[in-house]
Amino acid sequence: MKPIRIALLALLLFLSCHLSAQTPGIIVRPAGSAGPSVLDPNLNGYTSLTTAGFGTNDITNSEILYKVVAPVIAEPTGDLLRGPSGNFSDIVKTVDGSGFYLYNDGTNFLCRLRIGSIVSGSKGYSILLDTDSKFGATGANADPNYQAATTGNNGNPGFELEVVLETNFRIAIYNADGTSTPVLLTSYPIASNSQISVAATTDGGNPDYFYDFYVPFAAMGITASTPLRATATTVMSPSPAIGGPKSDIYGLAGSNYMADWETIINTQPSFTLNNLTSGGSGISASCTAAPTVTSPILPTSTSISGAWTKATNSTITTATITVYKNGTSLGTTTVSSGATWTLSSVSGLAANDVITAKAQGTGESMCLSSNSVTVNACNSANIPSTPILVCYSGSKGISGTNLTTGWTVHVDNITRNTQENSVNNTGGLFGANTGSSPNLNWVFSGGCASGAPMASGSYKIYYTNNTTGCTSEPAYFCDAGNGGSVLAGSIAAPTITSPANSVFTTATQSIAGTTTVAATVKLFINGLVSQTVTANATTGVFTFSSVVLAFNDKIHITVEKNTGTVSTSYCAGESPIFTVSCNTAPPV
Repeated sequence: MKPIRIALLALLLFLSCHLSAQTPGIIVRPAGSAGPSVLDPNLNGYTSLTTAGFGTNDITNSEILYKVVAPVIAEPTGDLLRGPSGNFSDIVKTVDGSGFYLYNDGTNFLCRLRIGSIVSGSKGYSILLDTDSKFGATGANADPNYQAATTGNNGNPGFELEVVLETNFRIAIYNADGTSTPVLLTSYPIASNSQISVAATTDGGNPDYFYDFYVPFAAMGITASTPLRATATTVMSPSPAIGGPKSDIYGLAGSNYMADWETIINTQPSFTLNNLTSGGSGISASCTAAPTVTSPILPTSTSISGAWTKATNSTITTATITVYKNGTSLGTTTVSSGATWTLSSVSGLAANDVITAKAQGTGESMCLSSNSVTVNACNSANIPSTPILVCYSGSKGISGTNLTTGWTVHVDNITRNTQENSVNNTGGLFGANTGSSPNLNWVFSGGCASGAPMASGSYKIYYTNNTTGCTSEPAYFCDAGNGGSVLAGSIAAPTITSPANSVFTTATQSIAGTTTVAATVKLFINGLVSQTVTANATTGVFTFSSVVLAFNDKIHITVEKNTGTVSTSYCAGESPIFTVSCNTAPPV
């Protein structure tokens, strides 16, 4: 009987150890010991509040009260780009649909993921952060550093930082701003900065695990008040998700990682590390989609209008629109998705007031702002005419016509930031006007007949009405220079990629194209600047969002690039003038 008793004792010991190892809350890596003090403050070897485990709630009964990062939808199981369903790369959910959590202990940025299983192989568990509140290729808050996906792995819609648990290797912080190949900033050892414990849930019928890791937030280059937006993605190799073999993206059941990331971040309210403390509020409801504001708005306007369409993932069909003047509310109105809205009985508008709007649906957050419209008394009927240049020569000067009495001629060398006009420079570079209004002739730097050579640079020439302050559209002239003062080159007319074939209609809501990288791009509608954006620093892509066009509007685009150094600056470029047509083609 003795061998049988020994065998039974061994079996009981095995079962006891096995059951103990799987007690919810117990730390299994590092195996057999307490975790790092930051992640296991009482050093009892459990992530639950006590060694009794989590009970039925592993969020409220956690030793560290991590804040839930709410998913767009309840985190699905098996929604993987690659990898086995419900296993080591699958972010799984608890009863509230969540599987991603963050915390701030005052010094460190703590991250927790609920994963379907553990594995001895090396994988990546990534936290991606947007830190500049700009994201995606389109919209009022598009990121100028957007990186389009050209392969199955690359592309970056606007993340600046990535914190990655690279199992068996390290916890790494990467600079991901404007790149598909993140640059390592610093790293920390697995043993001191990570742990894995058993969660209370059994999604898919087997135990789930908490993957916890942390880094000092000072090493990330952010402060407790930096606005953040975050999501999590698992990777099938110990590497960043950006540029790596992504597996599961938290909070959506999709397989288009660029579109999914954009949906997640653009519908998430921004938060700060202060929201992630024990007294913080966490990251909760989704943002209601931003409305648009229609321009122009005059100082005499008594109403402000726009449009609103709900986000594709939202179930909200109506929203309250709040309209702001210089950041102060002017009032509210309601709107249904896909419809226009109007705030009536508006008063007290003045030139240069900035009008914006936000929308809020029931159960969502009001955190995304519309395009901004500046109140302006100038319109296509009262702005000065675009200068007509009769002659221009870098070796001599410039002369023009169509000047009206009461207007000032401006000749700005935008490359050298030299601004000269026919009032302050009378008797200097500007000569006496001849002829009669409204076709006065003017000369600068001797015109084309005499005078010293002009300094190299890209010149912008425009008129200003001295009474109203309204400014004309510019005319451009470039003196490319020679020798040590030569410019880098000329910007060609911007290439418009959307709408197709540059066919602008009243249905056109966004305009996209490409030009010289990091150039300043301006959209003119009926002679007035409607929007200004910066072309992507790598691809040269630019996008004007929330565009509102009317039949027969005249639009065109100008592009300038001035770095402050002549040798790296460019002659300006501009598109042809396009006329907005009806939404439907006329009969043939």
